[in-house]
Formats: sequence, C-alpha cells, structure tokens
Amino acid sequence: MASKHVLFSGYIRQDQADRLRELSKRTKVSASEYMRQGVDLVLAEFEAGNTTAGVPGTTPWYERDRETIQEALKWAAENPITKGPVVAETAPSSPDPVDDGLS
Repeated sequence: MASKHVLFSGYIRQDQADRLRELSKRTKVSASEYMRQGVDLVLAEFEAGNTTAGVPGTTPWYERDRETIQEALKWAAENPITKGPVVAETAPSSPDPVDDGLS
C-alpha cells in the first residue's frame, strides 16, 4: 500500500528552486518527488548514525563522506519509489503450447 502524502511546506534557495525546476522539466519527475527523495536521503544518513545530518552550520554529509552518498544511492536503487499502482510482472510465455484438454 502506498504511503499517504501530507502537505509540508518550507523554503529553499532560489538557485535550488531553479535547478529543481529544470531537473523536473528534463526528467518529467515532479519536484515534490525529488524533495521526498532528498528527505529520505537525510533521514537515512541520520539513522545510519550521523546525528548532524542536515544540521545547519555543519558540513553537508555528501561533502564530508563520499562513501555515505554511495551507500545512500545504492539503498535508493534497491528501494525504488514507484508511482501509481504496482503492476506485477507477467511470467514469460512458454515456448510450448499449453494443453488445456479442450482440443
């Protein structure tokens, strides 16, 4: 079951808004989705033990620890966020016709 989204507003810098808007336009992925993924990255970093993740005045974790960002990207790749309903993959078709007993 998909998570319910809630409205949560905040401010970002103008350069961030411009870059986010351009990224969204190029990729056809909503800015909101990228913002949710960014929050997930900061929370994953904090939960991994970096208690200064996202704290103003500290060196951003992605500049301080390149290994951490690689781990976060790996986690994100293994836990993709899906849009819309999840569709089960169909089994590959059998090369041999199935004998249904009707012929």
